[in-house]
Amino acid sequence: MPRVSIITTTYKHQDFIAETIESVLSQTFTDWELLIWDDSPDDLTWNIIQEYVQRYPDKIKAWHYKQNKGIVNNMNFLIDKISNESEYIAFLEWDDLFTPDNLEKKIDIFKKYKDVKMVYNNLDYIDKDSNILLKDFFKGLNSVIQNKKLELENFVNWNGYYNSYSSLMIKKDLFKIFKITWLGNKNFVASDWYLFWNIANNYNIYWIKDSLTLLRKHWENTSSDFLRMYKDVVTVFEKFKEEKPEININYKIFQLKTYLSYLNHERLSTIKFWIISFRYSLTKDFPQRIWMILLSLFPKKINNYLYNKLKK
Repeated sequence: MPRVSIITTTYKHQDFIAETIESVLSQTFTDWELLIWDDSPDDLTWNIIQEYVQRYPDKIKAWHYKQNKGIVNNMNFLIDKISNESEYIAFLEWDDLFTPDNLEKKIDIFKKYKDVKMVYNNLDYIDKDSNILLKDFFKGLNSVIQNKKLELENFVNWNGYYNSYSSLMIKKDLFKIFKITWLGNKNFVASDWYLFWNIANNYNIYWIKDSLTLLRKHWENTSSDFLRMYKDVVTVFEKFKEEKPEININYKIFQLKTYLSYLNHERLSTIKFWIISFRYSLTKDFPQRIWMILLSLFPKKINNYLYNKLKK
């Protein structure tokens, strides 16, 4: 029976879902099951998934619903369908890829460090044709978290090492305690941040420096919608503030609101939130905050150009 259950949700991803599934089939660790939920209404995504289910009925299971129920609902549905014998849950988003040794290297960490409850990894960015855009995205950062907890203040001030569901493997028993949660809407794109924080704050986690995930970047990605992403990240940090009022994270909340206002081309709000952020901290993230206010002072034409560059 499978030791690892892999969760994948899809919505109109006929161009990528076959390659995503093939990356699972290519794993050197073979004791897995793949569970797929598809919300696609009228494209070929479900037909492609069904072909794989028919070819690998003991390894791949899938469900289909024509109405979009949102990633949070769909993931929790699949978690409830995991085999009883499974010990770990991995996530693979609809257009991302695993390297062949992804599962094997994570299982090795769980075997070596018995207190670790979550393993995650470095990643490469790829384009729509699977060409590598950026190798070892987190290379050079020094915030390595290996076999220890991550405190909230460190998480807020942290500059990386976590980016996507597709980098996570978690011990299944934690989902008796935690659920994937939305804060505000069914398509809450920062649900992985909130899940990551809840686990990392309470249990030992481990970061693998190797790039074991190929993260596809294109404008159709849910996470590529900067406006919605930053709005949801603000919601996460406001939730952190509610849960941990003793930690000073107000500067981060208003820094994010500054960026969100900039993306919305709201110059006055950008300046207002920028000033408020300095009330809570004069030094933290100082270069980023100076750069943001300089951006807000550029003419709208230049800002539109930069915004379009960010989208790409």
